[in-house]
Parts: sequence; C-alpha cells; structure tokens
Amino acid sequence: MSARWSSRPTSYQRNGLGRALVDNVIEHYVHVRQKVLLTDDEPGRRAFYKSMGFIEGHDFSPTPLRAFVQIGS
Repeated sequence: MSARWSSRPTSYQRNGLGRALVDNVIEHYVHVRQKVLLTDDEPGRRAFYKSMGFIEGHDFSPTPLRAFVQIGS
C-alpha cells in the first residue's frame, strides 16, 4: 500500500500543511515498520523530511542502506 501526493506551490509552504500531511500518513501506517520516501534532491525538501525524522539511506546506522528504483513512463 502506498500514499502519494505531489509537492505544492511555494505559496502553500511553511504553513504546517506538509507536516500535518506527513504526520497523518505516518499515524495511519504506524504498524508498518519500514516507510520509504522518494523525492528529488532539492535542499528544502531534504531539510523538511529530516526534520520529520526521515534519514537518507547512506546515513543509516549501523550499515548504510541501498535503494533501487524503476520508474516507468
């Protein structure tokens, strides 16, 4: 099962909506041990998701994680 949404225009940023959406999804899937998030490498997104408790695979300890993606057209 997956939850999907796309980013919103900057006029909607920094008002708590993104945090509320992520919190809602995490609460809904609290029973799921591993949650995977795919996003681009824009620095603001990285900071946002890190502030939400997500870590990048290469930062995972005790050993880094490797992720593979196949995206169709």
